[in-house]
Amino acid sequence: MMRSPIRRAAVARLLAAALVLPASLVTASEPGSGVYALDCASSDETYRISIRGDGSAEVQLGETTFMELLTSYSSFGNRTPNNFLVAVLFDPEASPIAAGPDGSPRIELWSGESAYFALINGDTKRRLDYCGPLGTPGAAADMPYSTDEYDAVGYLDCQLAGSEIPRACPFGIDRGDAGSASLTIQTPFGKERTLNHATGSFTDPSGDRVSVQREGHLWRVTVGEEHYEIPNAALMGD
Repeated sequence: MMRSPIRRAAVARLLAAALVLPASLVTASEPGSGVYALDCASSDETYRISIRGDGSAEVQLGETTFMELLTSYSSFGNRTPNNFLVAVLFDPEASPIAAGPDGSPRIELWSGESAYFALINGDTKRRLDYCGPLGTPGAAADMPYSTDEYDAVGYLDCQLAGSEIPRACPFGIDRGDAGSASLTIQTPFGKERTLNHATGSFTDPSGDRVSVQREGHLWRVTVGEEHYEIPNAALMGD
């Protein structure tokens, strides 16, 4: 497929369009919800935590999702400090973290001076920094595609079926004639998905069933348990 030269301004507009979370993917989350990591500039040990209005929580760590988790709005001490928000409780038999001295594996969310922070098992030596709201892309090093290989690269809003946590999936796109395009997407599972677009429809060369809905400037594409929001500007290069 022939590549067309990409202007910096066009790439900037594409990235801005791709990173805006549509209302269909954003769910009501309580204070403290967001992306946490030991180092926000690294992809190592990144937690996406959603605190729901019904008091339950969902946590994604890498390709693993922990759903319908219990929470506690009291700290594990004699008194609850004013800046304590909530503790997300894990089943000791299915937890991404080892149990603490009190036997309760948990991530505590706290309000800091300028942002939230989290403590694993309440341990101040195991602090996680707040990297941004849900849907924040990973570290720059996580972008596996470049304009050396594709006409444009960026992030698409994506989500797993049954999950309330929006993600930002890296993609690279090659554009053809008459609005045709081929997208390579790193899925929420960490694998690659190819979607080909032509004459208003999307297909997957692997044969997986693709369902598509057009809403304004967005294409809502579902393949199995994967949901993607693809701006029309990404396809057309506008």
